[in-house]
Amino acid sequence: MNRVVVECRKIGYSAIGMFSVLIIIISFLLGSCYMDSDYRSYTVIEMFFLPKRQEVLSNIEMNWLTVWANSINGWVPLILPAALSIGYLFVLSEERESGALRQLLLRENDRSYCMSKVIAAMLAGGITLLIANIVYGIICYAAFPSLSCYPAEDVSEYIASQFSEGIPVFVINYIIKTFLYGVLMNIFAVILSIYMTDKYILICLPMMINYVWKQFITRGQMVAMERDGNILNQLLSMANPSNILIQKWDKTQVGTIGLMLFMYIIAAFLFVRKMKKGRGQASVA
Repeated sequence: MNRVVVECRKIGYSAIGMFSVLIIIISFLLGSCYMDSDYRSYTVIEMFFLPKRQEVLSNIEMNWLTVWANSINGWVPLILPAALSIGYLFVLSEERESGALRQLLLRENDRSYCMSKVIAAMLAGGITLLIANIVYGIICYAAFPSLSCYPAEDVSEYIASQFSEGIPVFVINYIIKTFLYGVLMNIFAVILSIYMTDKYILICLPMMINYVWKQFITRGQMVAMERDGNILNQLLSMANPSNILIQKWDKTQVGTIGLMLFMYIIAAFLFVRKMKKGRGQASVA
């Protein structure tokens, strides 16, 4: 456990780790939050300077809680695999290039080292996204009206339709799901880093894999819907990272979490095997 804490500190306290948080916050601010009658989308930043800002904000859907809860939309999920993994990948690359890895392996076994790295990558992804989303939530709270600013009748109807479980429960669920989504989005980088060493390729490749993965799932779900394949559709939903962010919990989200943990277990196994193989080759040499 101490080793995991050390690894998390390496990632979180580094300039790269803080840069990751900043990049994610900026991506949230550049995300769409409003569409006018002409179907033109406006980003959160544009809303700060919109001439008809007060008129737009009179729409109850522009309350800060709803804007915050829609932070992960559009193209934002496409860049998250890179933004969330950059800290982990840079720390791992520095250890490999500086020779620090050899010193670490003299003090601990392969399994301990690999497990601590994988767990730290999981936690770093979740914590990084969570911190960025909380900071973004504070910005939304300061820039957009609260629900109490709208007519009481409209608020009652809106809460019943959008936050039926209650606002406190919604906020807690959203925080948990944001963390889990960050954990999930780091898996591609963790698996690739076992076999690849170029940190710049490693930063870009998870984005491409994530995009292809989501396109495959989307096409598969379209085929399943055409053929009334409910079981296939549910299985594909479990494999979709964005499934975690659905507001109400269901069994497919449990499946997504289970699949995520299984993939990390496989990654840890492959990492240990790769390290032992490398140590064995070094001994022979």
